[in-house]
Amino acid sequence: MRGIAHISFQANVHRDGQLLYMGNGLVGSTGLVTGMRPGKYAVTIDTRNTGTVFENIGDIVTGFDIPVMYLLRKVFESEDTFDKAVHRLSRTRTASPVYFVVSGVERN
Repeated sequence: MRGIAHISFQANVHRDGQLLYMGNGLVGSTGLVTGMRPGKYAVTIDTRNTGTVFENIGDIVTGFDIPVMYLLRKVFESEDTFDKAVHRLSRTRTASPVYFVVSGVERN
């Protein structure tokens, strides 16, 4: 039986010889579905069923919104704290409606 395991990948991204983040994505995409910045935070995308596929594609083509998986990769690359990650994820318009499940390493 073939499943998503055959079209997914796990990446460990390093900067200056240090592990920056780990993530999982789909072959052929430039983004991530889930990931973790070790010792900082982790994020998973959870879908919401609103809008149509054509509306979502239209938002990408017209440049109004960013693809969700690409945004997640950019957050892991540039945001080094839980608070900065939450801020960017909550303030950036995405091309498709999703929930971001964000977890940190500190209490409260």
